[in-house]
Amino acid sequence: GNLLIGTGKNPSITSTNIAFTVTGTINSTSGENNDLTMDVGSATVTLTGAVGPTDNLGTIDITCGSFVGSNTITAAANKNITITTDAISLANTVTTSGTGNITIEPRTTTTTIGLNDASSSLNLTSTELGYLASAGTVTIGLVTTGTGAITIGSTAAINLSAESFSMTLNGGVVTFTNGLTLPAGKTMTFNT
Repeated sequence: GNLLIGTGKNPSITSTNIAFTVTGTINSTSGENNDLTMDVGSATVTLTGAVGPTDNLGTIDITCGSFVGSNTITAAANKNITITTDAISLANTVTTSGTGNITIEPRTTTTTIGLNDASSSLNLTSTELGYLASAGTVTIGLVTTGTGAITIGSTAAINLSAESFSMTLNGGVVTFTNGLTLPAGKTMTFNT
């Protein structure tokens, strides 16, 4: 069924390594932009229904061993979306606007990161990178503790010139097999 977050509520859904699946929509109370936090440890979060399709959520913070997003995920303007996971599958857009940022970071510090590189544990294909919609910054990797190697473009070059975000990569050694193109006027930052 569908989940409507109640007036004045900012729910936190937690479990000890028990998977969590939502097949219906998740919406904020109209005009409230309620925050949503999920932490299921090493288990999987699967969202097959849209998140924030009618009334956008506020800050969205999801921690899990594996994340499957089959539908749209939308935060309100100037709100951040953070997905902490060691494996990810996206089939639709993840959107924030204004000054909102998107962070996708590994749950385990040594998890390898791939951009269009299927050999890495936490891999985002070119298509999945194109699903990320932000006018701010898309950050991939753990800011201070990530040590997993980052490999880029072993499947093919990555063209993100039609997007609107800058990008920051955090982790270990970075290896380019093919190029990565960002939008004009946007920056790429490496913290490795």
